[in-house]
Amino acid sequence: MNVNGDVVVDGQLIIENVAVEIGSNKLTVHDINRVDNNAFIDASSGEIAFINDAPLSLAGDLFTTSTVNNLTDNGTSSVTLGGDLSITGTLALEDGVIL
Repeated sequence: MNVNGDVVVDGQLIIENVAVEIGSNKLTVHDINRVDNNAFIDASSGEIAFINDAPLSLAGDLFTTSTVNNLTDNGTSSVTLGGDLSITGTLALEDGVIL
């Protein structure tokens, strides 16, 4: 599934058996529910922004190639990464905590 333009998910993003390709766009999410191991997010050219108000844990292989171009954390709670993540562009820690 390709994302065309910047998208804000004001609730829970549920992904199942799909690769979400952000392209050069920005995907802003409160929460991500990865239903199965066949669901991925490709943010290698775009930006992912977290605005979560509750702790969020992400699987280590959620992002294809374990790479994100730009990552913004503007949530009021923590984001726990389940593995290594390479950021090739900008890391913006505006609020919250990345573990």
